[in-house]
Amino acid sequence: MIATTRIMVSALRHRFGPAFPKFSGSAEEILRASLERLWTGKFFRAGLGHYRHFWIRDFGIALPGLLAAGHHDRALASLEFAFAAYRRVNMVTTVVFSNGLASNLPGPALDSLGWLLASLRALDARPLIEKCRDLLTRELERIKKTVLDAAGFPKHYLRSVGLRDHIRY
Repeated sequence: MIATTRIMVSALRHRFGPAFPKFSGSAEEILRASLERLWTGKFFRAGLGHYRHFWIRDFGIALPGLLAAGHHDRALASLEFAFAAYRRVNMVTTVVFSNGLASNLPGPALDSLGWLLASLRALDARPLIEKCRDLLTRELERIKKTVLDAAGFPKHYLRSVGLRDHIRY
């Protein structure tokens, strides 16, 4: 609850307070400058405003662009940061806060593990997969037991966070 309130207050502050940072230069210069601002030294945060944490869905969506921009090592470091938090809570979550705490905010999402697996594959992160194999295996088994029906499709009655942030379906 505290995390949700903090994010909502931050969103209001950005909406009614100072504007997001402005960058000047060519499109490429603006992109490079914004990517530098998104890099915390440990991970790529999802945005320059109120989404200043690591969100696995946003990371997975942005990963092809990060790789094309030459940020393989930073992208890998971002997943290592996330995995450290995931191991502490013993599950894959939707968000990892800047302080390393992991949470399903505002609730669990059916696609978090999928985005993580796709990101690991895109990065060809075999050493990280081996390091975290137990957690990944447990998460896959948990999804199989609790989320999928006998045919392998998500159960229709599950409550999940959808593709729009902070909306439950």
